[in-house]
Amino acid sequence: VYLKQYFGPPKADVKEIFGLSFVYVNGRIDKSETLKRNLLNLPEGNRQNEKLFRKYFEPFEPELVISDFEPFSAWWAWRNRVPFISIDHEHMLTLCKLEHKSKNWFSRLTAGVVTECHYVGAVAYIVINFFKTPLRIDSAVLAPPIVRPVVRALEAGEGEHILLYSTTGKGEKKLRDILGKFGGQKFYVYGFDKSAEYKNCIFKERSTEGFLADLAGARGVIASAGFSLI
Repeated sequence: VYLKQYFGPPKADVKEIFGLSFVYVNGRIDKSETLKRNLLNLPEGNRQNEKLFRKYFEPFEPELVISDFEPFSAWWAWRNRVPFISIDHEHMLTLCKLEHKSKNWFSRLTAGVVTECHYVGAVAYIVINFFKTPLRIDSAVLAPPIVRPVVRALEAGEGEHILLYSTTGKGEKKLRDILGKFGGQKFYVYGFDKSAEYKNCIFKERSTEGFLADLAGARGVIASAGFSLI
């Protein structure tokens, strides 16, 4: 839905495909529920995607597939011997030489396995990262965060509001209760796709232009996803 605003007809034909998702409980990812839900939905989701790929991918005969950590298009490319490029920051976990604390070994192992299982065989892995680190394979390259020209062109203002961006759009009541404790501070809240005002919380509908304007004028930002914020 979001992409259709910018890349829909006549520029392109945007189709929604099934994708894996997270299950959040009390603001944290529930690993067991996430695994269970994705396994339950995977068979039907995979059939839907295969139908779409046969209808649109095969007649189109792409010479290259680019995936931003989306596994189904990458696996389709791998099975059909179409070269594909991976662009994401998740592969930092498996393709970069990083130091880890021993007590975090299980979390590191879990994250690494999930990343490895997403897809394999890319002709190149472009790993988005904030810092330089040695790489494990020759087909991987580091790149700085991708910031659009429209964002670079923004001029910072001196507003009094704090911008809050939620990726899940859940836990609204609890969020309002917490922010309400800071009565003298105004919060602009994005991610719940609604327009409403509750005391010091102003909820705003999705708007790229409005969000960027509020971002530029904010005195601070609260976000759960730094890489996807802008």
